[in-house]
Amino acid sequence: MINSMYFTPIHSITSNLMSLKKVLTLISLLLPITFIYGSQVTGFPKQELVPGGIAIIEIPINTIKATYKNKPLFITKKNNKKYTIIGIPLNLESNIKQNKKLKQKITIHTKDGKSQIKNFFINLKKYPTSKITIKNQQMVKPNNNNLNTIINDQMLLKASYKHYQKYPNNNLNNLILSQPTKGIASSSFGARRIINNIKKNPHKGMDIASPKGTPIYSSQPGKVILAKNLYLPGNTVIIDHGKGFKTLYAHLDKIFVKNNQFIKQNYKIGTVGNTGRVTGPHLHWSVILNGEVINPNLFLK
Repeated sequence: MINSMYFTPIHSITSNLMSLKKVLTLISLLLPITFIYGSQVTGFPKQELVPGGIAIIEIPINTIKATYKNKPLFITKKNNKKYTIIGIPLNLESNIKQNKKLKQKITIHTKDGKSQIKNFFINLKKYPTSKITIKNQQMVKPNNNNLNTIINDQMLLKASYKHYQKYPNNNLNNLILSQPTKGIASSSFGARRIINNIKKNPHKGMDIASPKGTPIYSSQPGKVILAKNLYLPGNTVIIDHGKGFKTLYAHLDKIFVKNNQFIKQNYKIGTVGNTGRVTGPHLHWSVILNGEVINPNLFLK
């Protein structure tokens, strides 16, 4: 007779194995995400896990789609690995407490029809305060007619930011951008602006001061999806580089491109000007990723 003290029934073994499998699956989901810093992968920008920064995450090779806040994410392949590059909203700054991290999540969809959620954490970053004076009061406290124009412009820009299109002819493995014009950085990204003693939205770009008429070149190849004079940004060009990756050029004196025009990198798109709300001639340069305006410095060598 077999002593039951030393015998484990087959159904118990099977049950234990199934439980172990569930535990291992749970552990795999809870393991830290592999973050890839830009310096480790040729052609990638610098990672900065802060509002207005970017997260670079390695994802399964069979991923077909990834989303963040219900927006499709930029996915690229390097050295037989897949990555998603995420633009982190600048307005999350007010949601992060001192010495705390804010959890964010992305949803990954794979070819086998499965989906999984991965978390990442962002840190607080204090951006500097910038105080400027604008002589034209209509650029600070616009009347109703001008305010309506500004609202319509904002709706147009928002739609352009959300635009998501794949361009198969574009090689998007290299995300390093060329600086679009010569000059000196005069205002940094994320600065908390106070204009004529009135608090305004943070500065969503990099300002490059340069003489009027200085040539401006496209930072990457792509399709022009906006070439238009707007009230506050002045003469503005937006180039869509594909997969939610875009660059914006504002306050131009002259525009040399048209809507729906495909252009190459370093194509002359216009010249530096002082149109819109400005204190002097300069280029306002922005980078947009998954609908969020992020720090252009992260994409420069």
